[in-house]
Amino acid sequence: MYIIEMALLYQAQNNYAESLELYKKFLIIGINIFGEDSKEVANVYSNMTLIYAEQNDYVESLYLYKKSPYIKVGIFGEKSKEAADIYIYIVILQMLWILLVILKAVLMRVLELYRKALEIYINILGSLENILKM
Repeated sequence: MYIIEMALLYQAQNNYAESLELYKKFLIIGINIFGEDSKEVANVYSNMTLIYAEQNDYVESLYLYKKSPYIKVGIFGEKSKEAADIYIYIVILQMLWILLVILKAVLMRVLELYRKALEIYINILGSLENILKM
């Protein structure tokens, strides 16, 4: 468990690269020792989820977090409070992911319109300096 303690320490220090490396090493060992469906493996997936979310990698975060809950639901039971908490967290993550996808699409459209407007201004006024004088 020394690997997990070190990974948690690195995570607390925002040293995510080192933390992820140690978590991945633990998974190789931990799955062999505890099994894929163990609480230890599920906790590591959860911790990795937080790191990826912190790094704005919501796709990887959601992927890992989807692995963790089904392990935990198997451990705690389908009708447990832990299962309900897990399902709510998945819903929140998926809603955030949808909002980010929509926001990205809107921002891309805004940027496209801004570039078009800038191009028109440059054609009319002749230079960026003239635009800035407006």
